[in-house]
Amino acid sequence: NMFSLCFGRADEYSKDGVYSGSMTIGASNEGEHSSPMVYASNTQESGWFTVYVEAIYLREAVVGGGGSASPDSTAQKIQKINIERHLVNSGKGVIVDSGTTDTYLSSSVERPFREAFKKLTGGKDLKTDGITQDELEKMPTILFQLKAYNRTDTLLDPKSTPGLAGNVLGLDSDPSHANDVLFAMPPWHYMEYNEYWKTWSTRFHMNERSGGVLGASFMNGHDILFD
Repeated sequence: NMFSLCFGRADEYSKDGVYSGSMTIGASNEGEHSSPMVYASNTQESGWFTVYVEAIYLREAVVGGGGSASPDSTAQKIQKINIERHLVNSGKGVIVDSGTTDTYLSSSVERPFREAFKKLTGGKDLKTDGITQDELEKMPTILFQLKAYNRTDTLLDPKSTPGLAGNVLGLDSDPSHANDVLFAMPPWHYMEYNEYWKTWSTRFHMNERSGGVLGASFMNGHDILFD
């Protein structure tokens, strides 16, 4: 029952088609990987693929920066969002669903998210539409810390493995969380460009009564293995 989805994104279109990613049956396509596969815990034995969100952070933007979990510079500021985990993961939990275009989190996240955003960006308010290209490039990357499949696994060294919480110095003070998965969602994934208006609008929402959905906007740019 194993398969993987690796969503690509093209900001143009063509009658001949554009590259939009790949689906691999029975495994993941290691040829598309720039770092080792890391594994989050599926908290449900059946039904939805459900992860446990341990923490959420905002990482400041840098000129020409990438969108990976590893920072572009050791000087980059990271602001932890003061989430209430029992609310974020409540109800059905936080599911990973490729059939949902956008990403949705608990409404309990919105206030601390906006507070962290203002603190990291020097007092700027979070905008959700009408965002210019210049504004987009100054927006932070959202980092999700997901509970590891095995927090005591020694196969990968968390200090040297991109995509693990232990790879980012000082991110989580609990050494038992070093194997947690660190998932990056840069602004060009949680925002979408409107060719007509020449602006960007959000594909990231904080309005769920309980739990959440990590949709295609979250999965974009990553090879996600479902098992």
